Amino acid sequence: MVHQELRDRDKARLEKKLSLIQAKYEGNKLVYGMREKALEVEKKKLGTWKVRCLDSKKKKAKDKEKQLEA
Repeated sequence: MVHQELRDRDKARLEKKLSLIQAKYEGNKLVYGMREKALEVEKKKLGTWKVRCLDSKKKKAKDKEKQLEA
């Protein structure tokens, strides 16, 4: 009888902890999803900046070659 009551209390406590852990997981899942999207946007922005920077360096190098040839 006593063992049954202890098991029931333990089950109730475990269910409560599980529900708290699941709620925390869901909250963290949303936060991580938003962070991931923000990082993707930043990555795209940096990628386009890098491309523009490299293109401008190539253009400057070609301009220097033309100036040296002239």
